[in-house]
Amino acid sequence: MSASRLHTPSKTDKNVLAFSERLSPGQKPFFVDVRPENGFEPVQCFPNVAEKVRRSGGKIVYGWEISLEPKIHLEAQFHAVWQSPDGRFVDVTPQLIPQDPILFLIDDRRTYTGTLVPDERFSLGDVKLVSRYLDLVDERMSILQQMQLAGFERGHPLYAQRLLPIQAEIESIRERLQNAT
Repeated sequence: MSASRLHTPSKTDKNVLAFSERLSPGQKPFFVDVRPENGFEPVQCFPNVAEKVRRSGGKIVYGWEISLEPKIHLEAQFHAVWQSPDGRFVDVTPQLIPQDPILFLIDDRRTYTGTLVPDERFSLGDVKLVSRYLDLVDERMSILQQMQLAGFERGHPLYAQRLLPIQAEIESIRERLQNAT
């Protein structure tokens, strides 16, 4: 996820509804309040919600957290929220980049089996340009992960050497997409 640019959509427009229908036919997305529990870990929604169910009852609900990068794309990350015994939905997982509420889409055809579920994306602009943009964002993330695994500290000159050309193209495409009518 290109986290720094993604945020919760403010409304469920035709693009959000079309994306939602593709992800989980017949379901409509809705906003869920984020109320992180003490001791729960970011990016660990499945064990966090399972623990919340153990502590407080209710149930785990699987689905998609939908985020937006305006004029570029929608992105859905497989996610879990807690449904309280009285039926309220709550996101109990702390977020790396705080957003409250989240836009959530139930997907009752899927459960978490311990295997990573790839994010889903929906283009909001020129499909070829958005595709190139997302490929570059993924490439940047891959390089960052490789360098961290190799033991390079942030700020090492190799980061700039490897990432500056990619970042320049990402910014150029972002500007073109966001300035398109």
